[in-house]
Amino acid sequence: GQEFKLEKVGNKEDVPQKTVEEGTYKIVMATNVNQSLTVDGGRINNGANVHLWEYVNSIQQQFNLVYDGNGYYEIIAVNSGKRLDVVGWGNEANVDQWENNGGANNQKWQIRKSKTGNYHIISQRDNKYLDVYQSNIRNGTNIQVYEASGGNGQEFKLEKIQNKSEKTIEEKDYKIVAQGKYKIASTVNNNIVIEASGSNLDNNGRIQIWQNYNVSAQKLKLEYVDGYYKISLEHSGKYLTVRDN
Repeated sequence: GQEFKLEKVGNKEDVPQKTVEEGTYKIVMATNVNQSLTVDGGRINNGANVHLWEYVNSIQQQFNLVYDGNGYYEIIAVNSGKRLDVVGWGNEANVDQWENNGGANNQKWQIRKSKTGNYHIISQRDNKYLDVYQSNIRNGTNIQVYEASGGNGQEFKLEKIQNKSEKTIEEKDYKIVAQGKYKIASTVNNNIVIEASGSNLDNNGRIQIWQNYNVSAQKLKLEYVDGYYKISLEHSGKYLTVRDN
């Protein structure tokens, strides 16, 4: 009754934790960085398959990593807003995209550094690894989950897409002036703001800075769409645009 065995169940590095910053990424094979996780055909429906395809900088090859605070990430396809999702259980369970299912374990992923300096992406469900079928690098190769194999098909690189904005605008950071609208002010003088000159309604109308009078032509709406912000004027509904491209 006083004889015991102590069985080690894991190392500290095996504990799920935040390993990469949030943002928009492409997820590519470590052995061939030109081959990327891709939502088949850019589809936006539930159940659209995820496979391997040559990276061509298309929106269906870009994913937002969102950390849940408890060691796991949601991996959200930019083209659809749907999550990478494990269908079923066990080895060779398929990976597709699906709308938010309320935080179930088949949409949660641990991202862990591998021994080679790349990343393993591990489903919270059954601890199965994101896996390129038979480590094949051909276009159309299916993405599934599989037990740890040590193979190249479970080694990924996460490359942050730097030309996209993370969703950074929050009410605690900016002064809201009316109905979800903002003023954009100079840090040199917070009372000098962007406005439509003379409250003009014209296409190609002049944009300038002027003293803040809290008028409609000085109020702006920010819309976050696919990694960028669209900025429109409250009084006209027209967007800040680079003239003649």
